[in-house]
Formats: sequence, C-alpha cells, structure tokens
Amino acid sequence: MKKGCAFLFGLLLLAVAGGGVIWLLDSVDTVTSDGETDGVIVGLIESRDTDGGLLYAPIIEYTVEGTAYRIESNVRYGGLAVPDIGDRRTVYYDVDDPSQAVSRGFWTLWFFPGLLTAIPLALLAGMIGFAAYRRRKDSEGASGIGYAPPTMPDWRDTASASSANLVADFMGVEVGPMDDAGRMSYRVKAQTEIDGETYRFEGPWVDEDPTLDYMRAANKVAIQINPNDPRSYRLLGPADQ
Repeated sequence: MKKGCAFLFGLLLLAVAGGGVIWLLDSVDTVTSDGETDGVIVGLIESRDTDGGLLYAPIIEYTVEGTAYRIESNVRYGGLAVPDIGDRRTVYYDVDDPSQAVSRGFWTLWFFPGLLTAIPLALLAGMIGFAAYRRRKDSEGASGIGYAPPTMPDWRDTASASSANLVADFMGVEVGPMDDAGRMSYRVKAQTEIDGETYRFEGPWVDEDPTLDYMRAANKVAIQINPNDPRSYRLLGPADQ
C-alpha cells in the first residue's frame, strides 16, 4: 500500500513538473519567436472576484510600425498590486498579425513556471534519494547479521530465551501495513556490538505490539545465532533478567 501511494504521488509530481516544463517552453517560444515592444497602460477594466472583491485588468496600448494596438491583459490585479495608468509593460506580438499579442513579465514568463517545475522535481529527487538510502541501509544490514529476515535453521532445537547465546538492545518496533481485515503487524528491531562492529536483527511479523514486553525486560532481546553461520539467527523474545 505504501509503495503504491508513493508511486502515485511520484506520478503526480511528474505531471505537475511536466506542466511547468510546457509553460517554460511556451515562454521560450514567446521571447524568441514573437516580436517585442513596450506598451503603456491606458486604462483599467473593473471586475469582481467570487468574494466580491474588486479586480482590475489593464488595457495596454502598443505601437508596431506606426500602428497603435490595444489588448486587455489576462492578469487581473487587486489591492495594492493594481498598476497605475501610465505604467509600462512588455508586449509580445505575432509578427504576422501584430494585433495578436500578450503582455508578460518576469513572473509569468520565468518565475511561476520555474517554481512549478523545480518544486515537484526537488520532491521527487528527495523521494528517490530516500528510497536509495533505505535500500542501501537494508543491504548493509543483510551483508552481516543486520536486518536480514530471520531464517528457520535445523539447529534451532529450543524456543526459550535461555537458549540464547547473545543479548541485544531493543531498538523499537517496526509497524507494517494493514492487512485486508484492517489489522496491523509489528516486528522487533534489535542491535548490539561485537568486536567493535554493529550487528542488527529483526524478528518475524506478529499481530500484537510487543513493546511493553521488551520494556519489562529492560529493553533487552534474546538472540540465538548459528555458531557455524553468524548470518543465520533467530530472535527469541525478551531476554531473561
């Protein structure tokens, strides 16, 4: 379930970033293919937003080869952001039909599309980096005794903590995904140091949270290790005190 949600969220981020890239490409096309000239605001068209607030769309006049044209800005302003009549704006026009034009500045050309592209890609990079970190930590654990799934070797002839040949520190409980019936699963994490090297262990999945049992055992975990293969172990439960 968690992987599926992460995958869908990643797809959503890619879609948003794709929209930002398309917007940026349109900006590049605007500044490289269209004609550019200065325009001046000669009027304001008043309207209201859904809350009843006043908005104003500038009327911009510009001149191309001696002919004056006017366009209504597709950006509407309210409050202190309302521009003054006489303010100048950059206008991009179709060289084949100068009456077709848009007024766009830094914010709509580069800032907002850049933001729309950069934030999703940064989040996606963080997700990928975190996943790679988790895989690396898991592989590091599997290279020694650490965090490899416990095996069920033939040498295991007892099931009590008294058969343990190692006592490790209780490091908490990992919570697994819910099953179809809505039940949670849990497994114990433990670690200890042997000859200056850290070894990690994990128990099997169980239906009840065992944290209190390990707290009563002073946060100590009994581990039974195969003397012929240290990577083969069994987490027995709370260590006897």
